[in-house]
Amino acid sequence: LANEGDDIILSEGIYTGDGNRDIYFLGKGVTVRSSGETENTILDGQDQNRIMKFETHGLFSAATENTIIEGLTIREGQVEGDEQKGGGIFISNASPVFNNCIISDNRIVDTNGGWSRVRGGGVYAYQSNSVFNNVIFRSNEAFARTDNNYDDAYAFGGALFVDSGNIQLNNCTFENNSIYGDDRSGNGNSIAYVKGSGIHKTGGGTLSITGTQFYSNTVTWDGSQHDIKGGGIYTDGGTINIVNCTIANNDKQGIYRDGGDVNIESSIIWDNNDNDSGSINYAYTNRQGGVPDGEGNVSKDPWFVDSGNGNYNLK
Repeated sequence: LANEGDDIILSEGIYTGDGNRDIYFLGKGVTVRSSGETENTILDGQDQNRIMKFETHGLFSAATENTIIEGLTIREGQVEGDEQKGGGIFISNASPVFNNCIISDNRIVDTNGGWSRVRGGGVYAYQSNSVFNNVIFRSNEAFARTDNNYDDAYAFGGALFVDSGNIQLNNCTFENNSIYGDDRSGNGNSIAYVKGSGIHKTGGGTLSITGTQFYSNTVTWDGSQHDIKGGGIYTDGGTINIVNCTIANNDKQGIYRDGGDVNIESSIIWDNNDNDSGSINYAYTNRQGGVPDGEGNVSKDPWFVDSGNGNYNLK
């Protein structure tokens, strides 16, 4: 077993099977990092379980900011069933740090009928102060289906679900993540709630997002009744501070505020399927759908370099 303060260095390769998924860190402040390129150092869950779990475990405490994951691709984790959380990574009352990682193709799915509540296709974080630096969240999914007359489906957070705590996202990318809800009962008593393909934020605390791009995140649904909100970001509680970010070409709204506070500064919100919704504070921001109230705001084509190929830098 590794000791407190150890560096665990992984060579490039694809790590699969037992011991390389459903990994507990036992509260130890260790650094797990690649000796090579992030794209070539892969923990692959093979759709059999989540990859990492950070929480109290027996007599062991939860991980702190001294637990660092660096330069790894964390992919193809999958958990199934009602009330499941975190297809790739589960964090509860813990605060690991992620640097220069790719979190991709993780999935949380429930197709059993009845109540269907899934949260965080890529990452689920509860009461966490985790920091994500230069992390790519790509092609993660939350998928929920109900076929019972009185049981609802919740698909929340395709890439990231945040409940309370004070999460930081610095220079990250959220691309091609998805949420899907299906209400197969036609009697009008059940609903599929499909909210936040990039991020779903609830509870208290502050989510700070800086220098981050959200694009091509999708929201899909089938069946009878639906409540569909927020292809980029959805929130119903706490505070979200967004600075120097681009939120573009997402299904539904770039940002949907049902509750809490949302403060946006020096950002671009453009070419999403629908305009933002809810009371949101903007400053020095270029927003589709008209100039919002606030200092220094505009509403003009931002002239992306090549949005069709995912380049949202400015010409």
